[in-house]
Amino acid sequence: MRTGRRGTKRILLSIAIWAIAQAGPAWSLTPEEFGALEPEQALELPVVEALEVFGWREREFVFVLENALIDLRYLYRQPSGRPSEQLTAAIKAFQRDTGRKPTGTLLVNEFLTLMQRGNELWQAPIMPGPTFVTQTSQVVWAEGTWSSADAIDPDPIQTTSIRCYRDAGLCSMVTAKLMLGDEQNNWFHAGAVDLALQGRDWKVTQWSETRIEAEDRSALCVAYTLAIDLREQRVGMERQPTGAPACAGSAEPARSATLVSGYAVASQYWEARQIRVHKLRSPAFQKLVEKIQRKN
Repeated sequence: MRTGRRGTKRILLSIAIWAIAQAGPAWSLTPEEFGALEPEQALELPVVEALEVFGWREREFVFVLENALIDLRYLYRQPSGRPSEQLTAAIKAFQRDTGRKPTGTLLVNEFLTLMQRGNELWQAPIMPGPTFVTQTSQVVWAEGTWSSADAIDPDPIQTTSIRCYRDAGLCSMVTAKLMLGDEQNNWFHAGAVDLALQGRDWKVTQWSETRIEAEDRSALCVAYTLAIDLREQRVGMERQPTGAPACAGSAEPARSATLVSGYAVASQYWEARQIRVHKLRSPAFQKLVEKIQRKN
């Protein structure tokens, strides 16, 4: 069977790609050599020259690269762990869309941008539970998410558990909060979420059949008051400046918060985040989705 000139070129290209994949990068930096470079130099290196820094062999790297490009809808194929024309085309498209020169060879800073976008896709929604107040003769337990009408919480996804003990004259509060981080950060794990736990003890000042009040005056400049309405099943918290002379000009303003359903708070954030995640994917994919939505 005769092979045309174009077919011969394709065969030779396939052989060349296979040979490069088997041979690995011609030169690879050690972590020590990479660390000795100026940051600007290190970020502009082809990432295949720094695979040892990331702890990957070339085929492992290609798998990671393929999966990231698949997630961002630049590549439509099963990952193989091998270089290919489709992979090179996907890299070039990503480079063009991010304002870089479409060489088909990723630099370290381009790879970090790709990984950052891919990581943001896999932050699963976390919805805190409803608000409630339960009680026995000696213990009152409340749970929910703090929400303030006069202040914007930069980390709104949180759950607070409050337990008040009548005999001890004490209320103990623990808040588990997701710290969402700076989304402008351009490092490898940008957009990652950390969990923070904050505890506070309150001294009970009133306990009746219908209401519990407690206070926390451990801070110099701010005093906190907790109020639980047992009849209305409502929990509120107020923060007031103490007026101490040492705090003049630095005290935070008075604020109030109410314990509400965590779902109501978190759903707003995740809906906005879904819009952001859609914009992380390739412009071509975004246009396709928008076209389908208009058609429907």
